[in-house]
Amino acid sequence: HGNPFFLLQYLRLLERTELIRRSNEGMGWTWSEQEILSNLNVTENVADVVSDSIRKLPSSTRKTLQVASCYGAHFDTTLVSLAMKGKDVSNAMELAIRYGLVEQITSSLYKFTHDRIQQAAYEFAAPKEREILHYTIGRMVNELMADSADVDDAV
Repeated sequence: HGNPFFLLQYLRLLERTELIRRSNEGMGWTWSEQEILSNLNVTENVADVVSDSIRKLPSSTRKTLQVASCYGAHFDTTLVSLAMKGKDVSNAMELAIRYGLVEQITSSLYKFTHDRIQQAAYEFAAPKEREILHYTIGRMVNELMADSADVDDAV
């Protein structure tokens, strides 16, 4: 009994690490079983595969996913960017899409493709860092709501 999500994540990991490659004709794949076995720690735990995929991302993309994971399964990149002090997160999102970790819903709304991905991204931050992230996000949302109330009062 296999887990399709696990299999897909594992195949993506093999492709990213170039342990499987498209054949020159483009009609199939080539690989060396020995190379795969000696280079990857084969696991049956989907969380390990997802964590390994996230670990191999550039640190800026990992950090963006960590912040996004604090918002939940769905997140707005405008808010993620604000929580990251205005950092542009578009490159991180493009890479995360390419890795199959997130999907774009609208121009700024995204979702994690699986709850295990959100969980793995969340757990990459140390507990104290998560606490600070939640505090920062809470303050930011509170300020945005206060600003929104001022606009409503003015209208």
